[in-house]
Amino acid sequence: MIRSYLFPIFLIVSVSILFGQALKLSILNEQGMVGAGFLPSLLSVFIILLLLIDLFLNFKNKKGDHKSKKIESTSLLKISIFVLFLILALFMFQYLGMLVSLGVLILFILIFIEKNSLIKSVIVSLLIIGITFIIFEQLLNIPLPKDLFA
Repeated sequence: MIRSYLFPIFLIVSVSILFGQALKLSILNEQGMVGAGFLPSLLSVFIILLLLIDLFLNFKNKKGDHKSKKIESTSLLKISIFVLFLILALFMFQYLGMLVSLGVLILFILIFIEKNSLIKSVIVSLLIIGITFIIFEQLLNIPLPKDLFA
């Protein structure tokens, strides 16, 4: 039961530290425009409020059935697999570029975590890569990081 409170409390402490760091940045710049600290401060406060609401709701609805422990262990496994794939994608990022790394990450997530079919996963991955390329490279003229050999 106490385990369900540890992670939100850890996140609240972590985000509070980030909020303290964000307050060191200027929220407004000299021209009165939004500064570098505005968005991190706003998001930190928003995340802390959501975590507090989650803690309150968990505390209010104490349920200790065995079914939730099974779901919790399955979720933990999925989160662990996701973090592993994310770390692998970050390492591949330098060598394969952003688009290929993003495609491989999405493909692995769809196949191994979401349990989608290979064909459907490949199609969705290619669509996301294509949309990302069109938005950033073509419409916004923002170059995406290339691979080591480009």
